[in-house]
Amino acid sequence: PFHRWNNLDRVAWLSDGSGVITTADDKPTEPYQIWLVPYPTGDARLLTSDLSDYRNVSLTADSTALVANVQDSTSNLWVAPFAQPGGGQQLTSSKQNGNYGVAWTPDGRIIYRSNESANSELWSISADGRDKRQLTNDGTSKGRYPCMTPDGRHIVFDSYRSGSIQLWRMDT
Repeated sequence: PFHRWNNLDRVAWLSDGSGVITTADDKPTEPYQIWLVPYPTGDARLLTSDLSDYRNVSLTADSTALVANVQDSTSNLWVAPFAQPGGGQQLTSSKQNGNYGVAWTPDGRIIYRSNESANSELWSISADGRDKRQLTNDGTSKGRYPCMTPDGRHIVFDSYRSGSIQLWRMDT
């Protein structure tokens, strides 16, 4: 009967003691949502179900209002000469590019995770920002932390596609 989350954030008791409000995620690749957990049953009920990432929930003394922090980050890829890291060129311009790892390929491309296709998928892009390619397309890939094998033939990444985090390998 009890819900099992991947992670749980701050908990706030309702003023009448009938339960708690919390923010939590079910899977490591999903945003935190707001949950109501009644006391004493513990039958968790999802109060939000959207793409926002809610954290640090708190309630007023009479529980008539709540406040939560919505985390909204932007991450993009930049390439810069090693000798002049401040003189870089921005390669991407959308919400979350590379926030779960980037990797160079032996032929000078960059592998990264992006939500550009409305799902968290692995992509590649040339070092000059051209020739962007989506590498995974299963809607559940959620590939993270890509790295290249030493021979450059495979990309290894972790993914939640099977229901638990596992290592996956794909051909380049």
